[in-house]
Amino acid sequence: MGAWLSYAGLAVLAATAWLLLAGTAGWVSQEVADPCIPRGATLGLAMVGLGLLLRLLAPVGRGLARGRCERCGAPTDLGQTLCRDHLKVSLDQMRDRTREVLLRRAGPRGSA
Repeated sequence: MGAWLSYAGLAVLAATAWLLLAGTAGWVSQEVADPCIPRGATLGLAMVGLGLLLRLLAPVGRGLARGRCERCGAPTDLGQTLCRDHLKVSLDQMRDRTREVLLRRAGPRGSA
């Protein structure tokens, strides 16, 4: 979002610069160009400034959003999506399902 806002602000500034040149060269009447130039410059600079601010604050937002369990919101270990309790429960459930499948299967591990 920050990059898009910065680039859009630069486009507004470029259009404002073109309008200034067009008004000076006589391609556009001064009555149209004069009121639009300060507004365009202000809008373009504000957009570029907000875009840069958003780009600077993006890592902070990612850091605040990261590191919470998706089920209960408790802190997690680095790179995990579940807290230790929910991770243990999930692994136990997966282990039980796998064990049942292995016991039902015929072969060296199963009884048949």
